[in-house]
Amino acid sequence: MSIDKNSLVYEFIVESKEFLTAIESDFLELEKYEDTVESDLINRLFRAFHTIKGGANCIGMNTIGKLSHEVETMLSLMRSGHLQPKTDHIDAMLDSVDVLNTMLDDVNNSNSFDTSVLLDRLKSMIEKCKTNDENITDPVNEKNTDSDKSLSLKNFTPFTLMGFEITDTIIDNCPSDHNFLYVLEYEITDMEDKDKISIQLVNTGKVMEEKISSVTEENGLISFQLLYSTVLDDSLINLAISPPPKKLVEIKNNDQLDKIIADDSISTKSKIKPLQTSDNQIIKKAVPGKNKSNSDSITETIRINVDTLDQLMKLAGELVLIRNQQLLNVDRSDPIFRSIVQQLDLVTTKIQESIIRTRMQPIGKIFGKIPRIIRELEKKLDKQFEVSIIGSDVELDKGVLEALSEPIPHLIRNCCDHGLEMPEIRINAGKSPIGKISIETFHKGGQINIVISDDGKGISTVAIKRKAIEKGMKSESELNQMNEKQLYSLIFQPGFSTADKISDVSGRGVGMDVVKNAIEKVGGSIELKSIQGKGTTVHLRMPLTLAIIPCLIVRVDGFRYAIPQINLEELICLYDDDVRTKIECAGNFEIYRLRNKLLPLVRLSEVLDRKTPFNDITVSEITEKYRLEQKKKYDEFTENDQNKEQNVLRQSLNFAVVKVGSNRFGLIIDEIEGTEEIVIKPLHSSMKKLICFSGATVMGDGKVVLILNIDGIARFARIAFSSYLKKYEDIQKVQSIGKLETILLFESGKNEHFAIPLPFVRRIERILMSDIDIIGDKEYIIIDGRSTRILRLEQVLDVSPCIENKEMSVILPKNIEPQIGILISNVINIEKTHINMSDSGYIETGVVGTSIINAHTTLLLELYSLIEKAESSWFREKRELKMTNPEQINILLIESDPFYKKLLVAYLKPENYDLTIVANGQEALDQLKLKKTHLIITNIHMPIMNGWEFVANIRQQPEYSKIPVIGLDDLDTTTIQDREKARKLEFKGFELKIDRENLIKKISEILSSTNKFEKILNNE
Repeated sequence: MSIDKNSLVYEFIVESKEFLTAIESDFLELEKYEDTVESDLINRLFRAFHTIKGGANCIGMNTIGKLSHEVETMLSLMRSGHLQPKTDHIDAMLDSVDVLNTMLDDVNNSNSFDTSVLLDRLKSMIEKCKTNDENITDPVNEKNTDSDKSLSLKNFTPFTLMGFEITDTIIDNCPSDHNFLYVLEYEITDMEDKDKISIQLVNTGKVMEEKISSVTEENGLISFQLLYSTVLDDSLINLAISPPPKKLVEIKNNDQLDKIIADDSISTKSKIKPLQTSDNQIIKKAVPGKNKSNSDSITETIRINVDTLDQLMKLAGELVLIRNQQLLNVDRSDPIFRSIVQQLDLVTTKIQESIIRTRMQPIGKIFGKIPRIIRELEKKLDKQFEVSIIGSDVELDKGVLEALSEPIPHLIRNCCDHGLEMPEIRINAGKSPIGKISIETFHKGGQINIVISDDGKGISTVAIKRKAIEKGMKSESELNQMNEKQLYSLIFQPGFSTADKISDVSGRGVGMDVVKNAIEKVGGSIELKSIQGKGTTVHLRMPLTLAIIPCLIVRVDGFRYAIPQINLEELICLYDDDVRTKIECAGNFEIYRLRNKLLPLVRLSEVLDRKTPFNDITVSEITEKYRLEQKKKYDEFTENDQNKEQNVLRQSLNFAVVKVGSNRFGLIIDEIEGTEEIVIKPLHSSMKKLICFSGATVMGDGKVVLILNIDGIARFARIAFSSYLKKYEDIQKVQSIGKLETILLFESGKNEHFAIPLPFVRRIERILMSDIDIIGDKEYIIIDGRSTRILRLEQVLDVSPCIENKEMSVILPKNIEPQIGILISNVINIEKTHINMSDSGYIETGVVGTSIINAHTTLLLELYSLIEKAESSWFREKRELKMTNPEQINILLIESDPFYKKLLVAYLKPENYDLTIVANGQEALDQLKLKKTHLIITNIHMPIMNGWEFVANIRQQPEYSKIPVIGLDDLDTTTIQDREKARKLEFKGFELKIDRENLIKKISEILSSTNKFEKILNNE
């Protein structure tokens, strides 16, 4: 039997479920009372079950009625003070709530539901209470005999009310199962209406008497009254009878009337007070429609079917489409028509917002379940929890709310089971024995943000790694390269759990992946952060609504597509040479550096053109295709003589920075049309397998536009968000920024600024120009009793002449013999800075590159090359151990710092070795597999894999174990322990980067003899 949503049964189910949802937290509150129970609290509980019982009996749901009656009886004993609420009582009543909800979900079969165990449990508690106190009578009188009727009035004195004689005969004639007696007053237009009302009343009770009292001449309304007995309380009468009575007066006995049965919906503002006709009879008036809220609020709320709301949303969507069409076709030259369209736009927006608000529900509907969950977990886990909830009144779309109904309780269970420690462990850690959980909901950035955090033990990255290896998800080397954020992301993989034991609370390996999928399915995202020993925080970001969303409209290959704004972060436009130079490659992928973060790029046109998801070969083909395309364009441009004056290839590239959870990537598109609010239309079932689309919409011009599924595109394109990209980013960050260097900034001529790393400088000496001696075409000065050659930078570089003053300075470099001094006009400063290397603009021997320092383009000098240009004979005399065939020697240089990398290349390039340069130990291991290597020169301090780790690795591999290694350090700070470590790892030398001569000498010594040379060539 299907249930008509306009029927009394449907209304009963909806209202009963509302009652049961609202009172669950009241039961938990009731459990906290030790002495006198707050009357308002127990009144709400009693009233709820009293109403459910009456409604169930009215429509024939006897099993629901019987269970509600037993709970009502127990509450009545608590209300009267005969029964003190204990945990087992609350357990039984909460179990009753669960069973009632189950029966309400399947009302057609509710009467066949077996509640015998629960009923026996409740009755046993009630009987035990009665046995302990013989003065207790049945607190809720539902057993009726000729001498004991539910409406019998003790010491009854007859009276007249609204023309009806209320006598003992009337009371005796009421059916035995009727609990209520009313006088009802109606106003009708004709007698047919009276007959319709009478038929409805007969279906739910018994009309004892009726009469017509008057006809109002002004409006022609007929007033008639009825004396009516029924099982329905006043709230259900208003639902069962249409139209509801104009006036309702309930007749009650003094002994029966108390705060529990009193209708708390009658506000004092209604000015209707109880009528007392004698010491023994009390009459209570009620106003139609007031069952739970006061008279002011009743006009502000109304129950509407979800189907009706959905229909309204569809119509609002159609109205939005019409509005968009009008905005597209508005005649800009007609001010009147333009004004009308603007008004249409305004009204449509307001209607849309209002209808969306009708679907909005407070997130407190989900949070209301949490106290019950916490109570159950405290008992199961033998822990104590304290929950703080902020923002229960924040509203979001019904569809989004339903999507959260499972994930949030699951996250709370994880906090309690996984996150929060046992009380004794917390005390030993200096924490409160009571674990704290906080839940905060707030609006930010056009989204609903839900932050769930605990002060527990946090998530162990060691445990994550162990489980990942056990399950074969990642190798140990892959895990070692992952940062904390990437490790935490493994928790969302199917079947992953760090729990040591499987329990009915958690640890089954199913859950967090389901939570993630449920949230992302409605356009949300989840992010997890944890500090070991401090706690864990889960941040959910959810859309406000799912029906009408703002989107960015883009074009690709002439077709339009919509990108939901919730997935959109920003738009990037590259022009001219930036299109060619700013798009880099990481492995197979195209990437773009956005504010020092690497962004994978996906070309939407390629995604749309291909039928199957990308693989490594596909990605390589796409990357190479566009690289060659750019090269061809540039070559054609430079070959054209007409373009020489223009000097810039005019072109552009647009991409949208979009997000999938906490990951970002760039979606390359052809054109950007603008933003527009769209109405989501579901895709046909045959298109569900197209993961790159989430729906469609109709634009203002009547054409259909597909809505892009950003998560689906990321999966289709197999974007490398994880380890490789992170590794590349770390390398590139070091290569582009370098470490913090202490540099000497100075001037020589009037135009240029120069810099030398301070470790290269022995000292700066002040001299008088009058003390300089000239011998031939060279200048000398005596410093520390030694003749020192003076070198002017303009003698070896194409720079402006040194500005001469009476008193000047000379820079004395370290590790240079004979002594030489570089003449400078002014020392600017000594400071620490990142050297952002660039070799553009000035390329010359002796200059490593340029960098912008303090808003000046500064030349970074390589002193040894400068001095060798000036005094080449000094260096020829020192090359006693020169190799005869150096080009046969393959040297692998491992250096991450961009400045020192160029410096070392400047050292070794003149020696004609075959030089391969990498940035860290991991890259060096990869390079060893590709090319035979005869000598390794490695820095010690590097990212990814440092020099110690790298050499220890190759010493364990027979094919590389005999390769000689020279270690490098920035400063002479190596300790005895470092030297001992180098000896154990069989380093052939340990040199300073700043000492070129000793480094070259060490290389020559290792490669000196013919026998040794042959062994090295053969890696022996």
